[in-house]
Amino acid sequence: MPAKNLFYLSILMVFIFIGIVLYYVESPWYLGVYPLGIITGTTGLLQIVLLVLSIRNVFQRGIQWRTLLSIGIEIVSILLMGYFFLIWLVVTLHI
Repeated sequence: MPAKNLFYLSILMVFIFIGIVLYYVESPWYLGVYPLGIITGTTGLLQIVLLVLSIRNVFQRGIQWRTLLSIGIEIVSILLMGYFFLIWLVVTLHI
């Protein structure tokens, strides 16, 4: 997959994740946090797939600035999604 497509996909995933989190922050609490955890976990898994594709792209085509930037964006967003997933676990399991 070209570096340009991976770069745009990683940015798109981050914006989708931010939009979903902002929607649930602004929505009433009775909607529950279950969809937030499911969406966060799914988006995190998709980000991990994009990270693997980006790393594979580095080995196949060499280092490009878009590939390095998308790897950085994916690592930061995976950490953020992991943080929100842990918050979801704490809230749902009442730890």
